[in-house]
Amino acid sequence: MPTGVLIIHWDDKRGAELHAAVPQGVPTTAGLLQQIYSAHRYASLEAGYAALTFQDMRIISFFSGLKGVIIGEPNYAVAMLLRKDEPVAKFKELLLAESKAILTNMHSPKEKELLDALFDKMKRV
Repeated sequence: MPTGVLIIHWDDKRGAELHAAVPQGVPTTAGLLQQIYSAHRYASLEAGYAALTFQDMRIISFFSGLKGVIIGEPNYAVAMLLRKDEPVAKFKELLLAESKAILTNMHSPKEKELLDALFDKMKRV
């Protein structure tokens, strides 16, 4: 079962920051947020997908971009936290579709609703 969804934002003074998480209190560290964000920025400034594997989990994420076509708010990433044994391929299509909706509704009342809905859909995959 997936463990959570994060929205990460880059702050020029503080680095990678947690903007939102579902479920509330899902364990994260500054290092984890930095690794997720860096996976995108080292690859490209354009919107795109990344996958990371750690000792105890897998993460797939979508970055909104900083140049080219920007999806919603620039410089944000939506990340799915998965168990290490979960195949990321079965979540990729869901991540891509739902991230676009979330990123285009940032800072609106609909953002939390969309984030909760994504986590519910992840649990059913």
